[in-house]
Amino acid sequence: MSNSCRLTVHPSKTSVVVEAGTTVLQAVQQIGALVRSDCGGAGVCGKCLVRAEEGNGLSPLTEAERQLLGDEQVTEGGRLACLATLSGEAAVHVEPAEDAGTSPRGKDIQAPECSCDPTVRRVFISPVQLPDAVSSVEPIVGFLAEQLGHWPDFLEFDLGQQLEPLLENSSFTEGITLICHRHHGVSAVLPGKQLASLGLAVDLGTTTIAAYLCDLQSGTLLASAAMFNPQRTFGDDVISRISSAVESEAKLAQMQGTVAAGLEQLARKCLADSGRSAGELDELVVAGNTTMQTIFAGDSPESLGRAPYQPNTHEARNIWADELNISLGVKANVYIYPVISGFLGGDSVAAALGGRLHQVATPTLIIDIGTNGELLLGCGDRIVATSCATGPALEGAVISCGMRAVAGAIDAVSVDTQANCLRYHHLGVEEGARPQGLCGSGLIDVIACMRQLGIIEESGRLNADAPGVVCDDQGFGHAYTMIPAADSGTGKDIRLTLMDIRAFQLAKSALVVGIEKLVEQYGLDEVPRTCITGAFGAHFNWHNGLLVDLLSPKVTAGEISSGANLAGAGAMLVLLNQEKRKEAEQLAAACTAVELASDPEFNLRFVERTRFPALQN
Repeated sequence: MSNSCRLTVHPSKTSVVVEAGTTVLQAVQQIGALVRSDCGGAGVCGKCLVRAEEGNGLSPLTEAERQLLGDEQVTEGGRLACLATLSGEAAVHVEPAEDAGTSPRGKDIQAPECSCDPTVRRVFISPVQLPDAVSSVEPIVGFLAEQLGHWPDFLEFDLGQQLEPLLENSSFTEGITLICHRHHGVSAVLPGKQLASLGLAVDLGTTTIAAYLCDLQSGTLLASAAMFNPQRTFGDDVISRISSAVESEAKLAQMQGTVAAGLEQLARKCLADSGRSAGELDELVVAGNTTMQTIFAGDSPESLGRAPYQPNTHEARNIWADELNISLGVKANVYIYPVISGFLGGDSVAAALGGRLHQVATPTLIIDIGTNGELLLGCGDRIVATSCATGPALEGAVISCGMRAVAGAIDAVSVDTQANCLRYHHLGVEEGARPQGLCGSGLIDVIACMRQLGIIEESGRLNADAPGVVCDDQGFGHAYTMIPAADSGTGKDIRLTLMDIRAFQLAKSALVVGIEKLVEQYGLDEVPRTCITGAFGAHFNWHNGLLVDLLSPKVTAGEISSGANLAGAGAMLVLLNQEKRKEAEQLAAACTAVELASDPEFNLRFVERTRFPALQN
């Protein structure tokens, strides 16, 4: 390689050789080192911090790095991986990610109630029922027709042609087991009696991936596991992921492989936890937003990044697992959920199915708050949906002290009315962890409480006279110190900045106006029933959400509940019951997508609602 440079990453001591001019971020992505990059390498979030070792062949420190890092981090050798490029032999130290070795919260759910009738079935044929000659497959085909006569799609396959090559090396002494898939035919022949059949339902989120291992014969949920999406090194939001994926076919393949490896890791953990074998896994169901599903399928998401933002396909897909770089099962099928639009993916359809919107008699609003805000409203045959560009602020990203909901994250804040101050709770405090930053639920709480105490004004500005507010030379408040350095787990002040508040204002305005526009379009004055779902949505204090105008009174006047992970429940439903798969596909086709971004009234109201509501006496 001409003009090549070697980068060594500590503490793992792994190395990679790349062309000169490659950014440190691009280099570490090639070796799978996890560096936080909320903006996907755009050079604006300041989160991809690495420590340069002495004698590095790195480009000179840029002014943008100085501003984003600050004097202290620069003095300690800090560099931003997305802005530092390689010019020679170099070494950097990458700190373990804040969520390394941890699992996201809010993904544990119960198996939904439904009858068990999957699209894959194992059929045992005893030696007595087998033909004497391998070339004679007619008796086997006839036996399958008797066993699976209620599968007309399956019987349309030329089963004899499928079976002949599969039977060539089979042993008949103990009989054989055929793995039959309704939409693929016979996919494998196993020696002897091997009837155990498992399935994995996957909620493929931008931030987190959750997996649920089920017994396809009994419908029992055997194990579940969750992880932060390893693809997040390419950006914390779908726009960043799209930008990365369209750079080259190699980058797309790398991103697809990253998420496939994460999914396989979760599957193997579930199998190990339940004492089961990977060879028993026959099918996977994946539900995610349109971008996540497109990249996972190995397709370019380019059309999702430009108007009119349409997906490559709206249809559900069946793809063999090995074609998606997943080494599980003998011949496992992967069912990828249908999508509604470019902004409303399989996870929205799964949430509608999990929340049974098509079966309830009362108009119900499902609010899925995450990296994106998805809204579904309706009942029976009429369901409308929209997506709000909330951005990743509500999950702790693009917030200066933001972090995911792991040990050290402030997740709840309240007002001590007697002391007239704030009280904080952080995850892991019971195990001795110290506070390190804010996750999404803590962000909402602290802003609501700061409003109650008059620290934040209606405009979003900081009250320069309030205790804890840090002012510049002109006396303008630019930050609020929540926890001083001496009490934090980072050794630095945990602060909420003016820019953090602005990011929250944009997110909350998009969500609340989106909710109200959808409710109005449906013809309601208020919603009789609301369900808040998602790992984040199910944990935050919705009363505080109402106080800061994140939620509208239109949706809190009636019954309000939390559904931990409706998308995961919907994924399990179509894994366990093929009729639910048809329902999901019908839901996706019938659901009306409401595009709010092009609505002039939406834009006007969005600007108006960035302000906070007046304080109530």
